[in-house]
Amino acid sequence: MGAIDAWKPHLQRIAEMGFNWVFLNPIHYPGFSGSLYAVKDYYALNPLFAGNSSRPADRLIADYADAASRLGIKVMMDLVVNHTAKDAVLATEHPNWFEREPDGSLRSPVCGRSQRHQQTDGMG
Repeated sequence: MGAIDAWKPHLQRIAEMGFNWVFLNPIHYPGFSGSLYAVKDYYALNPLFAGNSSRPADRLIADYADAASRLGIKVMMDLVVNHTAKDAVLATEHPNWFEREPDGSLRSPVCGRSQRHQQTDGMG
């Protein structure tokens, strides 16, 4: 649906349809893969959702949530915490949270089609 500001006009229709919740897919800055579910930076908004707005990300989200609330709609956001992008900021800030290959690259939780990596601390 594009930039967050473009979402607001849909809220009235959503309320008229009887919905009282809106679920947002991940809105954080994605890693090199571009997947919404491979977050690079949990403290930055995906530029696709910022659009041309000069307002800070937290203000964009708060304004949307406020508009939804005025119509009796709650907003739920998908926070992906069970994995990150390979180029995640957290991998640099907290390298001990991640398992690595012998060459230093991050180990993927799925090594192959029939082989799974066993995570030892839940943070891999």
